Amino acid sequence: MSDAHAGPAKPVLRGRLRPAAPWLAYGDAASLLVFTVLGLRFHNIAPGPGEVLRTAVPLWLAWFAAARVLGTYRRPAAARFLLTWLVAVPAGLALRQLWLGRPFGPSFLIFVGVALGLTLVCLLVWRAVAMALRVGRRGPRPA
Repeated sequence: MSDAHAGPAKPVLRGRLRPAAPWLAYGDAASLLVFTVLGLRFHNIAPGPGEVLRTAVPLWLAWFAAARVLGTYRRPAAARFLLTWLVAVPAGLALRQLWLGRPFGPSFLIFVGVALGLTLVCLLVWRAVAMALRVGRRGPRPA
């Protein structure tokens, strides 16, 4: 029997359907972008493409490298998400420091602490919206 009329294929990751995973990844990337733009604005830096990319690209690289290693999108779970955040944000900021040739001093450690807090807020807001949309599509649970 032919599957020609079965419709478009759905993404398969390691043998299991994870249709929400790509949207989680896009939203996580957007959340890190929001953090970047807010940070630039807070420091009175015009968020032009060059300035945004100098900060966002190292964060994205670290985030998606950590997510790949930890299986953040393959098997979505709160613990994997939090571990990805805890590893990727400091690593991304360290990559940024290296890329820009900036020193690693006490101000960098303060920056990491502040960035951990603010990125977590941005990411959790996105994840809460994603969960609400997903639950809304399923409808209420039966009693």
